[in-house]
Amino acid sequence: DSGREPARKSHPRACHSGEICGLAPERSVVSVYFQLIQGYGIFRSTMPIVVILILRNFALSAVNDIMEIESKKVSTLLFDLGGVLVELDGPPIRPEWRARDRLHEDAWLHWMSSHAVRQFESGKISPDVFASQLIDEFDLLINEEEFMRHFLCWLSGLYEGAHALLNEVRPHYQLGVFSNTNECHWPRMMDDMQLAGCFDHYFASFNIGLMKPDKSAFEYVIQQMGVSAQEILFLDDTAKNIEAAQACGMQAVQVKGARNARKAIESLGLLSKPAERQAV
Repeated sequence: DSGREPARKSHPRACHSGEICGLAPERSVVSVYFQLIQGYGIFRSTMPIVVILILRNFALSAVNDIMEIESKKVSTLLFDLGGVLVELDGPPIRPEWRARDRLHEDAWLHWMSSHAVRQFESGKISPDVFASQLIDEFDLLINEEEFMRHFLCWLSGLYEGAHALLNEVRPHYQLGVFSNTNECHWPRMMDDMQLAGCFDHYFASFNIGLMKPDKSAFEYVIQQMGVSAQEILFLDDTAKNIEAAQACGMQAVQVKGARNARKAIESLGLLSKPAERQAV
């Protein structure tokens, strides 16, 4: 099962399973750019203007060359959904539901490591069992019905520009989606938001039984996509998932929203035509 989408409006069967990576930090596009510009800034007050302009053009040319080298490695774009292409309506657990105070960031971390969430989004328990277990685990002051009513509406919709971005890159790259998600949200994203048919491969955690940031999940996705890890650019809104992708050899960028995803792809020169990217 390669995870390829057969037709729009059907639910795809998923396959089992801000930092540019793929290079050491000191060799990344961003760091090299700032090293070169820093050198230019230090000496600009003591050098003739002609020499300054030559150095400036050299710095910019070097940055462009590095970006070309990195972009040539990419044959596949792998997208997260929630927080990247799909907008979420705030945190999954509202502060007023909690019996004890907890910072917003801590609530997110708890959600990501929650036993109930992992069981549900790896397809092991039903929505009813999930709601009951989550309320007990988080010590919430609401009942299962109220929680599920909010949870079903947690996905606000696509970020502006999401479809336009996918349509632009699809002719030139293999596209995949790798999302920690569940049986309640997947149909909404595929059908209501019309993401079915937008990708070549679909990796939904509740179907594959594997979740980010687990190493086994990334390894399976790489194997199923049929390319080397270095050829994959992964875009996700969570630092732990980016780190896990890097550890498996992928290039990866942490982004939030379709607009920032576009900027990240543009920064690597991946929105130009293949012939332009391959030209030296």
